Amino acid sequence: MNPLYDAMLGLAPNQDAELIEGYQRYATLLTTVLTPQQIETYAEYIQRSGTIRVFEELTPEEFAELTAQENVIATTIIADEDAAKPAWAARSRAGSGGGRRNQALIANRQRTHLSLSC
Repeated sequence: MNPLYDAMLGLAPNQDAELIEGYQRYATLLTTVLTPQQIETYAEYIQRSGTIRVFEELTPEEFAELTAQENVIATTIIADEDAAKPAWAARSRAGSGGGRRNQALIANRQRTHLSLSC
């Protein structure tokens, strides 16, 4: 089974079929975006934090609190248009300026990565 799906399933408050189906679709989508090791790391993050974060809504401070591996995962998910919008995310991003913030976070992550690799 997909460890990411298992981690998400552990968060389901009850056997809500629609929510569980959304988790399955999202976990399947993420297997096309993340490496197997990133899937494991993200599953561990979900289990540890007890939540599935909408990474594009993280503040810069929250983003900075992520480990280096979690930061790469978050940046990868944000960069993928389909993965960045999980089906069950109830909050609307329209008019929130999230796209500009996402671009800034990704650019900051790339600059940080480049400066660390020099």
